[in-house]
Amino acid sequence: MKKSSFFIELGTLFFIIFIVVFIFISIFEKADFQNLFLLDQRTLNLLKFSIYQAIISTIISISLGVVLAWALHYRQKFLGRRVLISLISASLVIPSLIVAFGIIGVFGRSGWISQILSNFGVEALSIYGIKGIILAHVYLNGSFATKALLHALDSIPLNRYKLSASLDLSLWQRFKYIDFLAMTPTIKTLFVTIFLLCFTSFAIVLLLGGGPQNSTLEVAIYEAIKIDFNLGLAIKYTLIQLSISILIISFLSKKDEDITSLKSNYVDIWFLDKRSHEVIEFFIISVASLFFILPLFVIFLDGFDGSFKRVLTDELFIKSFFTSIFIATVSALFSLILTLLIADLKRTFTLPLRLQKSKLSYLAKIIIELTGNIYFAISSLVLGLGFFLISLKYHIDQYVMAWFALIFANVLLTLPFSLSVIYPLLYKIGSKYDRLNYALDLGLKDEWFKVILPHLKSSLIYVFALSFCFSLGDLGIIALFGNENFSTLPWYLYGLLGSYHNSDASVTATVLLVLTLLVFLGGEYIANRKRS
Repeated sequence: MKKSSFFIELGTLFFIIFIVVFIFISIFEKADFQNLFLLDQRTLNLLKFSIYQAIISTIISISLGVVLAWALHYRQKFLGRRVLISLISASLVIPSLIVAFGIIGVFGRSGWISQILSNFGVEALSIYGIKGIILAHVYLNGSFATKALLHALDSIPLNRYKLSASLDLSLWQRFKYIDFLAMTPTIKTLFVTIFLLCFTSFAIVLLLGGGPQNSTLEVAIYEAIKIDFNLGLAIKYTLIQLSISILIISFLSKKDEDITSLKSNYVDIWFLDKRSHEVIEFFIISVASLFFILPLFVIFLDGFDGSFKRVLTDELFIKSFFTSIFIATVSALFSLILTLLIADLKRTFTLPLRLQKSKLSYLAKIIIELTGNIYFAISSLVLGLGFFLISLKYHIDQYVMAWFALIFANVLLTLPFSLSVIYPLLYKIGSKYDRLNYALDLGLKDEWFKVILPHLKSSLIYVFALSFCFSLGDLGIIALFGNENFSTLPWYLYGLLGSYHNSDASVTATVLLVLTLLVFLGGEYIANRKRS
């Protein structure tokens, strides 16, 4: 273990913890503890709906992930499989506003499905409310679940399938005793992760909620600050949400660390193919493909019907575009650096030749785990409230605070996903090369540039693309600090939707979608080429 790097990594961890604690203190200072636990009917309704929609969204998302991952695992050779998996992966990073926009275009009152149903005399669907919220959450998190569960299935050893074939297990028996058992650890982790993502969801509920009766704590925090300027109420909702999130996030310390790892084993299981099974698998893949692809297709079609010239020459669009690119790039770079530092610190307390046997190793790993996943407990709006209170207390210019807050929140947003990719690889590298590194007495520079980074090149590209896209589409802190002088593409798009400029909103959504797909799919393609 190199002391210089250890102290830098430890300092980075404490810097993040310090800012988060400082935000907590700022929020608690303004809290009215006498009324904090007086749960009026409005608060109870918000809490019930927040938990209810999160549970339903999580169950359906994981169910979709299980079924689709199973079908893709057994249908390993069909035209477009790789493209479909890439699009499913991209669904995770598509901005929430874009997803909501696409869902409305397909399932809304004037959407494609409603138009088809109207030909048969069926009344148009209403997408606003609980149905729309759950549908959009399933779109975003079902793709995440599919990718994670497909990785779990692809890691099943070939001999288990040979044994199932020799025992002549039925489709259901093979799923029950082999496939589902392999997915179970990942499902447990996914349930907690997806629940927290849905519980603290903001943009989806804001756009598709349809009214106060379908509002969540996150949206209520935004309304209390931005619309009513009732800081006491906002802090009350914040502390309730924090209490529940922190209680749930404690279970993440036991999660499977390679849940989103890019690497998986290819196992050719052609001998299990049966015609009846193929029909079921292709049906599942076809329906799921339509679900994931149609909203994107609708956005493209609607966008190209609008006036690109009018939107692309708009001064506020240009300013928002370059602000988004700059913030996403800086956030991705910081996220990459912090991921490497925190992942290396975590393996220091995990590897046998380092500090695994230290008395503080268990406590250190819990603290690192909680810090890496802190965004699941403190959403961007809660962070935004904290930074807002700090700017008021210390008379800091809100424009300056907005830049720092947005980049910091974006980094925390991507840390759970980037750590789940980088840490398992760093751990494997340390397990394999630690003895040799210490025997050769390699310096810090040589260890990183000659041993570690060559093995991480492809994953670093993927993580950068992932972080860039997450940051590009986030509508959290910007919802509190956004104005004409400080705007990003999601905030600009939300403004167009709010003023019913649907044609210009379609063009903006198309630009944002194309940019996101180009960066993410391009990064994934380059990463896969370097890996091969």
